[in-house]
Amino acid sequence: MEVLIGSIQKCFKNVIGKQQSSKQVNNIHEKIKEAILQIYQIMDSKGIAHEQQPEYKDSEIEKKFKNQKEELTDITNQNDALMKTNQELSKLRIEREINIRQLQDEKESLLTQVAKLQDEKESLITRLSSIAGSRLKDGNPIIADLSDDNRPLKIAERFSEIYDNEWTDAFDNLITDKSEIESIHILLDILQSISKSCQELSKDQLQNLKHFGIPLDADDEDLSRDQDTYDRERKAKEMQMLCGPLSAELVQMKFLRNPDFSTKFSDYIITCETFITKCVKTCWMMNMQEVPMCLKFAYQPGDPFKRELYKEYTKCGGQCGYLVWPLLLLHVDGPVLQKGVMQPL
Repeated sequence: MEVLIGSIQKCFKNVIGKQQSSKQVNNIHEKIKEAILQIYQIMDSKGIAHEQQPEYKDSEIEKKFKNQKEELTDITNQNDALMKTNQELSKLRIEREINIRQLQDEKESLLTQVAKLQDEKESLITRLSSIAGSRLKDGNPIIADLSDDNRPLKIAERFSEIYDNEWTDAFDNLITDKSEIESIHILLDILQSISKSCQELSKDQLQNLKHFGIPLDADDEDLSRDQDTYDRERKAKEMQMLCGPLSAELVQMKFLRNPDFSTKFSDYIITCETFITKCVKTCWMMNMQEVPMCLKFAYQPGDPFKRELYKEYTKCGGQCGYLVWPLLLLHVDGPVLQKGVMQPL
């Protein structure tokens, strides 16, 4: 029996002396219970009841037995307390795991919300930047979108290339039957007719878009008459500018089939076809700007020759002679984008 009590004490020390897993603690508790049960069985087999005081003649044996019984009772109580504590710890561990899972779920949810809000923020910043840029450019042709291949400076470059390339080819074709001055005037007349027609067509197109093509985002009741008009004009112009490159090809075909134009320049349509199509497309895109660009054909022969506005054609001089190629302005009365070409006197 002393050996069993020693084993129980050893098991108890293992429980309280080390950090055991729940399964290990339960196994130790079971061993303690088995040992206690064996002790009581030994006591019963010797005719010793739990409730009775054994009658030993030897007082030392009685005292020793009593002490062992008290130790056994203490161990039993401590074992029960440990089992209760272990159950509480298991319960706390389960609760902690549940809390951890809940916190992890909340964390994932918050991260998802943060990502969504970040996307919305970036979208709003992009939209705000676009609106701010649109308002900044609204009616201000000086401010251009550098990513736009049809911005005024790019169009000015293409217009200059027409004079260097297509104009030269058309001039060489005409001069075989015409004089130099006649050929220059024919090409200038073709360009001026195209420029005027593109202005008229773009105005008609814009007017049609105002009336039929652009719905408003807001209800008419929420807008004043002035605001309604402004929105329609702005949206119509935006749509016209957006569709400008696509409509340029249709305008080219319309020019070549226009009876007035084809009748007036019937002798030159074939020899100057490339020049005509390039001029139509470029002049059309000039009118697809927020504020239309301007070709200036007007000049006064005999006026002082201004080198800041014109380049000399074939000779130098101090007075204006005749116009060879018009100067290009950013808009009416605006800054010069490309100098014209003038034959001075």
